Amino acid sequence: MPMINQKGQGLIEAMIAITVILTAVVGGLSLMISSFAAGEQSANRIIASNLAREAVEIARNFRDSAWLDGEAFDSWLTNPELDYSAVPFYDPAAGHWNFNFLPDDITHEDCDVYIVEDGDMAGLLNNSALGQKTIFKRIVMLNPICWDPVDKEESVAAEGDTCIPPLEAIGVNVSAQVSWQESRGGHTVTAQEKLYNWRWR
Repeated sequence: MPMINQKGQGLIEAMIAITVILTAVVGGLSLMISSFAAGEQSANRIIASNLAREAVEIARNFRDSAWLDGEAFDSWLTNPELDYSAVPFYDPAAGHWNFNFLPDDITHEDCDVYIVEDGDMAGLLNNSALGQKTIFKRIVMLNPICWDPVDKEESVAAEGDTCIPPLEAIGVNVSAQVSWQESRGGHTVTAQEKLYNWRWR
């Protein structure tokens, strides 16, 4: 029986074994990293969705509170300058929410969302500079909904426009936008709802 030269065969087997092990370890690590990133993105999307829904609910609360106070349904949702972009913020001194109509787009610094870190309001996400700045930005558009009695159709007024007679204001189109940046890029979530004056007609 001829002798086979086995010099180096052990080294080749060891290198193949190390390559297989490294491939499995690198694949597992990359799967863990992408899973962690997806989990973080999912958590941020949930927070952003809740911030957007909260802004819509604040607008609904303003409409309902105006009715209860005997005022026009949109009196707390409008700005005399016909500026429909706003930021909701909690005023701890007054003990209620308000709208800041200063920002015109989501890049404005007043759109930054902060988290309160201590006190009675710890954990509150707010658009006033109380606490630690987060990665989120939020803005709300509060455009009037106009009814045309001639054409029997409704339309949403653009920024700076209003319901000029014969058009009648019958509601407010609330569109809340929340944006944030992550390592994989920027994301945006929008919540929209039409709040009507159910006492109209």
